[in-house]
Amino acid sequence: MNSFNHALPPDPKRLYRNKRHGVIGGVCAGIADYLGWDRTLLRLAVIVTLFIAAPLAVLTYVILWIIMPEQPMGLFADEREKRFWQSVNLHPSRTVSDLARKFHEIDRRLAEMERKVSSPDYDLERKFRDLGA
Repeated sequence: MNSFNHALPPDPKRLYRNKRHGVIGGVCAGIADYLGWDRTLLRLAVIVTLFIAAPLAVLTYVILWIIMPEQPMGLFADEREKRFWQSVNLHPSRTVSDLARKFHEIDRRLAEMERKVSSPDYDLERKFRDLGA
């Protein structure tokens, strides 16, 4: 009997509760991490919202606490990877253009290396270098 219920790897683009940096349920820390905001400022905004519309703020927080999964351990390899996925979430078109620019630069460098290695001068220089050794 085959089982197709393999555990999927955690999705870095998904919104998670961050209980490790959370105060109550990790909702504010998770939202701040997802958006790349400061956790303290988001918590202050939630507190201000409590004074303005307490029932709605509390209800929203509880619903988010229930529906947001807890952030899995090892979701990001390092801080650089975390910042990359935050940029994907917030500015996907800018992230795509940055990646396209990086790949274009890699392609240019690869073409330059290929041009050098495939030139007749490269083979001649290699033969002279071998003679001198």
